[in-house]
Amino acid sequence: MNSQLSRRTVLCSTVAATVGLAGCSSDGDSSTSGGSGETNPWEEILNTRETIQEDAYNSWSWSTEERTELRWEFTVRDGPEVELFVLEPGEFDEYEAENRFYTVESASGTSGSSTFTVESGSYRFVLDNTDSGNVQPPTNLVDDAVEVELSIEARSA
Repeated sequence: MNSQLSRRTVLCSTVAATVGLAGCSSDGDSSTSGGSGETNPWEEILNTRETIQEDAYNSWSWSTEERTELRWEFTVRDGPEVELFVLEPGEFDEYEAENRFYTVESASGTSGSSTFTVESGSYRFVLDNTDSGNVQPPTNLVDDAVEVELSIEARSA
């Protein structure tokens, strides 16, 4: 992160979503019930296709009242590699100030998927096309916008 380089544009679309993931209890495996389907199904919390300009990012707020398993999948449809971060609110403030920040989870590249667990609390999902993390937009005279498909699902852990 170079704090001397300022972002030309900051796109911040905030979608507040509170998900109360009340898991169904059963005797035995908590993820499936003998042939009757899932008792702890995945719930979609974000499914979007975004175009993010170079030196910009999009973010979404999300909170949960219990320990939650998340899974995400992203695909760059056009443009350079991007980064995806899950941040706690204080760390999002550090990210916006262009300081060092701690991620709960992160991914980078042109595609990827991951499953991870978060504790109860508030979080920010950040789709990043800046030089804040390990992946940076190309250094050229072109505005390297990126078009990305992102889906995130959750269920009680």
